[in-house]
Amino acid sequence: MLQEAITEQTETPFLPVALTPIAQNQKPEKVAAFREIAVIKIHEPKWMPRKCKHLQQLEDLTASVKKKGIVVPILVRPLETDSASDVYELVAGSRRLAAARKAGLKTVPAIVRPLTDQEALHHALMENTLRQDLSAIEQTEAIIDLLQQALNMPQAEIINLFQRIAHNSSVLQNNVIQRKWGTVLGIFSALGKNWRSFRSNDLPMLGWPEDVKVAVRMQQIAPSKARIIARIEDPSKRQAVLNQAINEAATVNDIKTMRREIEGGPNSELCAKDLKAKAETLWANLKQSAVWDCPEKKEKLAGLLRQMHRLMQEPERADERVG
Repeated sequence: MLQEAITEQTETPFLPVALTPIAQNQKPEKVAAFREIAVIKIHEPKWMPRKCKHLQQLEDLTASVKKKGIVVPILVRPLETDSASDVYELVAGSRRLAAARKAGLKTVPAIVRPLTDQEALHHALMENTLRQDLSAIEQTEAIIDLLQQALNMPQAEIINLFQRIAHNSSVLQNNVIQRKWGTVLGIFSALGKNWRSFRSNDLPMLGWPEDVKVAVRMQQIAPSKARIIARIEDPSKRQAVLNQAINEAATVNDIKTMRREIEGGPNSELCAKDLKAKAETLWANLKQSAVWDCPEKKEKLAGLLRQMHRLMQEPERADERVG
């Protein structure tokens, strides 16, 4: 019965905090004792990786908590803002804490550890990335949060760092970049993830339209399918395809067909207004890309610019005008 309760309430395959990479570098210590802490004294941090709690799973966990209580202690750290107030910040156990609140518990068992911001985020991330039901977007956002803490860099600069390394590894000759990239590789090694796959498959999700990201976050659609829908620029058309794909459990090929049909034939892209908008967006993205750091890509870009220049120099014929 106890093992069953542990299985129901553990947010990872019960990986003890002592087994995380940060703790592995520390001296052995006795298993931390837990204490009962008032629920109202525990606050969730803004960077808590789990941004979406699935309602049915929360209902099931709440039922377990009402029947058996909190079997697996949560992990908290003391807040230093006011030591006299005895207030804590949640590190791991967001679903258990939410279920305890929903069940009306006044206190919960908790292990208290004095962790730094980076250590706390690392523990929370390790717990969440080990969950099979965590969405791909939540994992990506959590890893970016951890990198922001570790590197003290904004999200845009972190993404740019990935692009620069991927396109031109010679930038690693810079000592500052080399040091930061070493930190990145250490984090990805600890998480058992490949940074190249993360850059190619996961990072682009952060730039998707919000309606598509919400659907992936709620696990209503797989990222491989959402990626196709995210390319639809018209919001109403995109929402229509998204709803149809979810309702019909459409395959990747089905969604590709939906996109072609709703966007129209090839002539639909010849509208001058649309072409100008696409050109402006492309130029804005180009200025922020890592293409300027890669000699080969700069040479290709120069060739494309020469083609565009020649195109603009060609005399316009009346039958070539577009609306």
